Amino acid sequence: MSTIRRVVDARTARETIRELTDRKVKLDAVVLDKVAALDALDALHPEEPRADAVDVAYAAGDPDGAHTAALQQLTYEARRQAWHRAQKAASAAVLESVITHRDTIHEQLRTHADKLIARLEAAAAVEDIGLDRLLRDGREQDAKTVADAPWCESELKRLYALRDMRLRRPRETYGTRLVDTGMWRDPRTVRGTTTLLAGLRAGGELWFPTIEDAAAAASPIQAELDAAHQPAPRAGSVAFG
Repeated sequence: MSTIRRVVDARTARETIRELTDRKVKLDAVVLDKVAALDALDALHPEEPRADAVDVAYAAGDPDGAHTAALQQLTYEARRQAWHRAQKAASAAVLESVITHRDTIHEQLRTHADKLIARLEAAAAVEDIGLDRLLRDGREQDAKTVADAPWCESELKRLYALRDMRLRRPRETYGTRLVDTGMWRDPRTVRGTTTLLAGLRAGGELWFPTIEDAAAAASPIQAELDAAHQPAPRAGSVAFG
């Protein structure tokens, strides 16, 4: 399974918080403190001094001002770089705090995911005969259920992406080295399908597991795959259990 390469910057940190708060996720006070610290840095961003600030100060008869302006010019690049390092550290602290408190965040996201999965399951239970046929047959509620499926699928995929990118560390996976159970409880059931709705109709089971839940579901599947690829004992050899 592939691992993720996480971008650590203020934009990523703020987008992560926005995506969570947009979904009414209640964040721990520690996370909010880290966000406040990141926001406070904005007011400390060093302003680039004017190139002619020293000349202007001397022209105004202000040698002290000229001295201050010269120091600002000489130290600007060092201050700018230090500010960016501080911002990156503060951004990393925000993202790390989200991961540290991911259990409570995941539970809140799972509430949303379960509702979307239920709506997709309801759509999958309707015969795949097209909206026009459903409406002609007077099945308005079934037609609405099916019509809502693309939006539900899109939003559910966004939840999976948010979970995968923000609630796990780079080398963590939802499953094993060959089996990804982060979306489908048993991915073998949905081979060849291209949408979540098609996967459900093929007998797949969507869920929104934690890393630990996904690993537990993937282990027996991985064991079956390993056994299927185990070479047969050579003639004359003895296989030990």
